[in-house]
Amino acid sequence: LEVVVEVTAEAATEVVEVIAKAAIAEVLEAATAKASEAAIAKASKAAMAKASEAAMTEASEVIMSEALEAATSEVSEAA
Repeated sequence: LEVVVEVTAEAATEVVEVIAKAAIAEVLEAATAKASEAAIAKASKAAMAKASEAAMTEASEVIMSEALEAATSEVSEAA
């Protein structure tokens, strides 16, 4: 009876260890996926901000160029 109890206790310990390892692996996998998702979102947001900034700079340059052209044209007509 003592041997059976000891073997059963060892088997139970092994089962608990296997379940614990599986749970830890699952938690690590979920955490990794979440971190990866956050990194992708951050990179995407940074890329959007950069693209938006570039578009605004380009629009600003076009507006300045058109304003300069209009002013030059007005000066030419006035002269």
